[in-house]
Amino acid sequence: MHLTDLNGDLRADYLLVDSAGRVWAWLNGYSDNRFTWRFDGMVASGVGASGTQVRFADLNGDRRADYLVETPDGQIKAWTFHGYVVNQQSDTPMPDAPNTPGSGVGIDPCLLEVANRQDC
Repeated sequence: MHLTDLNGDLRADYLLVDSAGRVWAWLNGYSDNRFTWRFDGMVASGVGASGTQVRFADLNGDRRADYLVETPDGQIKAWTFHGYVVNQQSDTPMPDAPNTPGSGVGIDPCLLEVANRQDC
């Protein structure tokens, strides 16, 4: 379960990620001191990574969470949400997205600070 803003309305939406990295969303419709959640369906079909590797953060400043995958060696690959759905036609990450620490860097991935990471 993740809470992050998918649609740029500055309210955290509720996301469920399955073991194949697919994501289903409920959009937060908070109004008049009352929470309502609207099911928005599958918003990401996955990119071949397991659900335990999926993270969310707004990397491009559009106020919408982007889809991140943390590899076992600590690299981060990112995909923008295109009208919510991760681009199913391409497994190419977002241009200039962080891919750190990258191969050849001698750092323990468990020492990196990544939100929502499972314990090492």
